[in-house]
Amino acid sequence: SRYDYELAKAYYFIGKYELARRHYDRAVKINSWDSGPEEDITILLEKLEGPKLPSEPDRYHDLSSGFSIRLPSDWWKSKLGKAMFASAPKDIIIIIDTQDDLPKECSLQEFYRRDIEAINKEGLIDFKLHGEGQSIIDGVDAKWIIYSFTIKKDKNMTLKYYLMKDNKGYILTFRTRLDTFSEDRNKFESMCKKCKSKVK
Repeated sequence: SRYDYELAKAYYFIGKYELARRHYDRAVKINSWDSGPEEDITILLEKLEGPKLPSEPDRYHDLSSGFSIRLPSDWWKSKLGKAMFASAPKDIIIIIDTQDDLPKECSLQEFYRRDIEAINKEGLIDFKLHGEGQSIIDGVDAKWIIYSFTIKKDKNMTLKYYLMKDNKGYILTFRTRLDTFSEDRNKFESMCKKCKSKVK
């Protein structure tokens, strides 16, 4: 039933994989969706029917958006639409935004350009570009940008990564205070290197 399917997702999200498998198997056996199959049924199928289940307690899984990332257990996490928000005790904010409505012919450069245009339209106070370049995340090409701006007299630094995989675009945003950016940047870059664009 749909109820069992939702329970399976909930248990999977909090790491109770045996309960997740039990409710998922029951949902598949009954197979009586009210309005057709769930959009992320194949993602859950891959996980719960696989030979092994994840053993990383600090890995955050987003089934609907199809990505996972390792985050400290004491970080606050929330989901709003297609975006995942996480924050640390000392003014660190991480946002992972998933875009699956891109044109098929959209390139990484075009995906990057669209977001830069959106940033410019925001009219950020004291905006300054500090650098941009290329990287590799989850085995695919990625672009990055670093910029600063002011919020309520506080200078903030932002590092963004852009990548595309399986017809989806991902924007990984890291924001912190100017005085701690150099130290915190290494942590974020390490998280990005372990980000996966599929829940495996």
